[in-house]
Amino acid sequence: MFYVGATRAKNKLIIVGSPKGTLWDDKESENGLRIPWSYTRPLPQLGQIWLESLKQGSIRRNEEDSVWISQESIGKLDEKEPRYLNPFSMAKNSFLGNDLLSGMTILHNEDCFSIDELETNDEIHTASMKISLKDAAARLSQNNKIQSLTPRVDSHYRVKTAPHRLSVLSECSRRHWFETRGGLISAPIMPFSEIFAVDDSESSFDGALFGSVVHRIVEIGIPNPGNLSENSPSLPKSWLQKNPNNLTNYETHKKIYDELLTDESDILKFNDLVLEMTTRLSRSKLGRLGSGEIVDGEKVEGLRTELPFNISFKIPVNGLKRGRWTPNGLDQLSLINDVLVQMDGIIDLVLCTNSELGPSVRPIDLKTEEASKLSSGELNGLLESLGDESYEPACEAELSMLNHHRMQLALYYRALERIESKKEHSRKVLRPAIWVGVTGRLVEYPEELFSKAQKELDEILMKVASIELNPQEDLSKHPPLDISSSEPCDYCPFSKGKIPICGPIKQEL
Repeated sequence: MFYVGATRAKNKLIIVGSPKGTLWDDKESENGLRIPWSYTRPLPQLGQIWLESLKQGSIRRNEEDSVWISQESIGKLDEKEPRYLNPFSMAKNSFLGNDLLSGMTILHNEDCFSIDELETNDEIHTASMKISLKDAAARLSQNNKIQSLTPRVDSHYRVKTAPHRLSVLSECSRRHWFETRGGLISAPIMPFSEIFAVDDSESSFDGALFGSVVHRIVEIGIPNPGNLSENSPSLPKSWLQKNPNNLTNYETHKKIYDELLTDESDILKFNDLVLEMTTRLSRSKLGRLGSGEIVDGEKVEGLRTELPFNISFKIPVNGLKRGRWTPNGLDQLSLINDVLVQMDGIIDLVLCTNSELGPSVRPIDLKTEEASKLSSGELNGLLESLGDESYEPACEAELSMLNHHRMQLALYYRALERIESKKEHSRKVLRPAIWVGVTGRLVEYPEELFSKAQKELDEILMKVASIELNPQEDLSKHPPLDISSSEPCDYCPFSKGKIPICGPIKQEL
């Protein structure tokens, strides 16, 4: 430490400390400071080593008048008699062996520090007294009136989020906080390394990859009659482009396999399931409508797959205050009354129809959940409603699916409403629906469920803005889920792996 300080000092090197027992010999004497000259055993301290080095330097230079040695001590290596250092003479000559640094300043008393006279009186304060006075003034300042800044009103704050985050936030705000405010990666810490290599087991089935394949097949293979009625509002040409039913076409499937699948084993594993699902989609009510068939007085006029959208919502945040920390408390800098929450995404399918309701448009989301059951022959879960062609949910699994994805579909509905509201001749926006891949059923959101989802969407958007901007929105405001409603924890990445960092609140025994 001493070497580093000595080699890097530019103008001054301040050394603080004194050997135990150092004292002023006599105010009437010129001896000065009396310093004991002994060493700590077995290892001397840094200050003792430094003093000894100064002594040895004077001995090598034969400085008989040096303050570090005396005539009788020359040549002795372990001298224990005290040394006397006179601060006044050492200011000019401290026997350091260097003409560039002839003397050193020894501050042996607090009266040696520089002093300033206060303008209000003649009292003189030492350095330590000044520090104490400043500390006392700082402690008293909390009782004084401090001029506060008038916060500016900000009206251009924007928060961007993704549609799928709405579903996450609706189920567990704690997970959303981890992934956004907390900045954690959505992956388990130290995941389990066990690999299950059972070819036909559900554990080896990559549902996400299978879903991507089917979505891509529907995107380019869904039929479109392109048959616009005379009394219907116009549609873009791309929406009216006629397309045959290629959902089960081998060439279409092969093209998608070449795009998305690189492993021949995946093609063999997926092929039968893909063919079974696309066959059910093709023969479904929606598949027949897309082929130009009129079903129950309803006909398809045009459609668009993978429709991109961008939407923003002006969300009130009730005078959210932002500022900076100061010793006297939070210094308020800005006041936010509303925030623009922005999102962009893609709607799987937008269907334009004409029926007794008139020209209409509906957002549709394709889901391929429970695809592995197509090869098992099971008729539970979503497969309970196989063969039903109504638009109402027909089993608990369908209601659960609608509830899980309600935020995304409510957002798609709002996006289409915005698009249609800007048109001179608009279509009626129907409640969104999910196209269930394993059955081919088109399941529309019940009015009551969808109405609740619309109200909840506004609340969720307020949470998005608050978590992003509110300095007080810490993790304590987002507790873990109760054990009775902890289903989202089953597929949350933060409750998985060898070291889960979150999980449901366990009931006390």
